[in-house]
Amino acid sequence: MPAAGAPVVLFKEGTSRSTGRDALRNNIIAARTLAEILRSSLGPKGWTRCS
Repeated sequence: MPAAGAPVVLFKEGTSRSTGRDALRNNIIAARTLAEILRSSLGPKGWTRCS
């Protein structure tokens, strides 16, 4: 078990991180992609209620 305060690495070494507007843009793209995937599971009126 890691010691308290020790960093937890979730990505492979050498993975780049984005910050600021780049991170925001990536999060928006990810949310839109997820919404597109889940759209069909929301039913015929599910998507219109979200917009």
